Amino acid sequence: MTITLAPDLNIEPGCYVDGHHGQYGVSHLIHQFCVGAEELAAANEWEESGGDDDMELIIALADEVENALNEALPEGLWAGWIDGEFFISAAEDEDE
Repeated sequence: MTITLAPDLNIEPGCYVDGHHGQYGVSHLIHQFCVGAEELAAANEWEESGGDDDMELIIALADEVENALNEALPEGLWAGWIDGEFFISAAEDEDE
């Protein structure tokens, strides 16, 4: 699937998905950064199922979103999960 990120990403370092989202953090990530119909439909279906749908599918989609974000972010920023939370951080923070 080709990930369609929101065209107006004006991202600053910070926590974009915090731990209180639990298993729905992956769909929250998709809703925050994607505008593609397929991605949003998959996230909505995941939420409506109560998280009972194929976990591997939604995690693979979240990984694709993470990769697309890392390609789209300005130099010096990176995106990724740390302890169940999704951050965009300055490159010097990547090894923490």
